[in-house]
Amino acid sequence: MLLKNKDNNNLLGYTFNDRRGSFDKYDKRKLSDYLSDLEETYNLNLDLFDNLIQNSFQNKERKELLQKLDNIKNLKERKKKLKDEKEKARDKLLKDYDEKPRKLNNLEKKLKDVDYYFKKRFQDKYTYNILKIVEINENLIRNKNKLKNDVENEKKNISELLNENLELKKIEESNPDRVKIKITKTEELVKTLIKSFEVKIESLEHIKVKISSVHSKLGDYFKKRGDLISAEENYSRSMEIDPKNSAAHNNLGNLLSDNGKLKEAEICYRNSIQADPKYSKAYNGLGILLSDLGRHDEAELNYRKAIELDPKYSKAYNNLGILLSDKGNTEEAEYMYIKAIEYDPNNSAAHGNLGLLLADKGGSLVETEQSYRTAIELDPKNSMAYNNLGILLYNKGNVDEAEKNYRMAIELDPKYSMAHNNLGFLLAHKGSIEEAEFNYRKAIDLDENNNYAKKNLNALIKL
Repeated sequence: MLLKNKDNNNLLGYTFNDRRGSFDKYDKRKLSDYLSDLEETYNLNLDLFDNLIQNSFQNKERKELLQKLDNIKNLKERKKKLKDEKEKARDKLLKDYDEKPRKLNNLEKKLKDVDYYFKKRFQDKYTYNILKIVEINENLIRNKNKLKNDVENEKKNISELLNENLELKKIEESNPDRVKIKITKTEELVKTLIKSFEVKIESLEHIKVKISSVHSKLGDYFKKRGDLISAEENYSRSMEIDPKNSAAHNNLGNLLSDNGKLKEAEICYRNSIQADPKYSKAYNGLGILLSDLGRHDEAELNYRKAIELDPKYSKAYNNLGILLSDKGNTEEAEYMYIKAIEYDPNNSAAHGNLGLLLADKGGSLVETEQSYRTAIELDPKNSMAYNNLGILLYNKGNVDEAEKNYRMAIELDPKYSMAHNNLGFLLAHKGSIEEAEFNYRKAIDLDENNNYAKKNLNALIKL
């Protein structure tokens, strides 16, 4: 920094170096005098040196220097404060770090306890209910055994009293006056015991029905879980305990029918109807089975009987509609679909079937598409609705969306032969020959009677 004279503003020829605290020589003539004066002033009074600096610098430069000094002081203070804060933060972090493993272990232990509890007691929404059912079943069996013992004791008591009564009657012939009162009391006691016996027998029957119902519910539970063997065992056990449990017969019929055991299933449906001739679900189930066997007239009679017993049975209306549509009676079939939707607006199958019927009749495309989309909205796993919507969209020229619907139908039901055929047809027209051929062959593998796929594959090979 150049030092200037405050009065005439001429250069004095000196610079002050802050780091070394030294002077450089510019004017030899004045240097020795100035240094001696400065040294003397500095030794005598430091305040005089500060005044000398103030007189040597312009006000602006002096203020800048003082400001820098203040800034340095503030920076030092701030640095110290930050250092203290850093040390505190470091100590806190170290403390938290030391405590974290312990907290983490406690948390993991709690999570394991909770997880174990739920796994043991509430694996899913059915487990709690099934535990309750089992508990009820055990109580019922205990009550049943107790009642059985009571009934046996009552039988024994009645038998003894009857024998005693016979003996008294023999004695009465020789001692009529003395024995008559005792015989009367014995007969009254016998009547009371017989009445109690009948009540307990009725209770026993009631318990038997309850136990049968428990096994039927267990069968439903295992069926939902996919354990078909346990489901069949519980349905069979339910029927064994109470042969009049029509629901158990019907549910076993549904299970056997789903597994392709149609003859055994038919027997179960007919047993269910025999146990309760007013059980509409058994007629509907039997109708579905007979329709699958090609016995359409018998199936129609059973659907109509189910509707007669339960005029609001939506599923029976839908199934009857399918059968009538296959027989060519489209007007009545449409009526049945409409009634099915009326009694159950959430019947996805009925919406989808109504859409298919409208498409076959050449009805409104808007109504047809709406029926398909409603069916999908109500049941996102309705693969048939996706396939049929794909056909409609393809015919409208919306090829990309049609392809999405075909693929969704196949994703939901990989064994859906006609969906593979339809996707193959679409891909062939898009130029994806290899993938089209793959889908045609897949359709034929899944259903060797799929003549549409065979015809399309032959046409593709000839190209």
